[in-house]
Amino acid sequence: FQGIAHVRAQGRSAGLLLHGAAGSGKTHLLKRLRRRLAPQEPTATDREECLYVWVRLQTSPRMIWRTLRRTLVDDWFRPLDRGRCQFDRILFHRLAEIRVATGDLEPWYEYMRDEAPDGLDELMDRIADNLDLDRNTAIAFKHIAFGRHRRDLRAWLAGTSLPQSALDRMDFTQDEGTDEEREDEARRVVLMLCELAGPGLPIVLSFDQVEALQLSPQDNEALFTYGKLISTLHDGTRNVLLVSSVQSSFATQLADQSRQADYARMTSL
Repeated sequence: FQGIAHVRAQGRSAGLLLHGAAGSGKTHLLKRLRRRLAPQEPTATDREECLYVWVRLQTSPRMIWRTLRRTLVDDWFRPLDRGRCQFDRILFHRLAEIRVATGDLEPWYEYMRDEAPDGLDELMDRIADNLDLDRNTAIAFKHIAFGRHRRDLRAWLAGTSLPQSALDRMDFTQDEGTDEEREDEARRVVLMLCELAGPGLPIVLSFDQVEALQLSPQDNEALFTYGKLISTLHDGTRNVLLVSSVQSSFATQLADQSRQADYARMTSL
């Protein structure tokens, strides 16, 4: 929680390394943190909130950005209290930056969506212009605002290939690309979504079981890839607390074999 306050106050991302023996409760702690940070009240600009993503790194290093993209999108679409999701929280905060409001934002938003859709559409265009969102992200955020195509939208944002008919309905373009190009696209989407959340909603990205990335105890490529991921997120965002959770026996290897600059960002808090 001090880390979240630090990110909010300083306006820059930071990293925290959590380690303990196998079975000591690291994953349990992250689950408790997820429950604790889940919003319990309607969104309001006079209450501090944050977003949370819990990433299980049981994947290969060459798919690490795609794993993060899919997990982040699934987490932010997951229904919370009152049926809202974390994407809705982002929407309310961004709208409130243009139309200053205090107290519960949902009645005003619901009025705009149902009774003044042209006005809401104009506000969404202003948000996209202010944030310099790319075309697809701007369209996706507008679909979220109007509650359109939620299932296909979730799949597209997560990186799932969709039939052309679904892409046409949502007015999206999608290129299959090579394996490397899809990984690079996932990186761009993750950074864009972090920018979309903005300084008013710090993001906790918790990476559980980092050691699971290794194919063998001597797999230094996995450590290099993870360190590069952390550095890219640390330097490419302003509102993220990066929590790396590892076994204590792996923490020494992580410190010794990671690039010094990458490790410094993992532990910058």
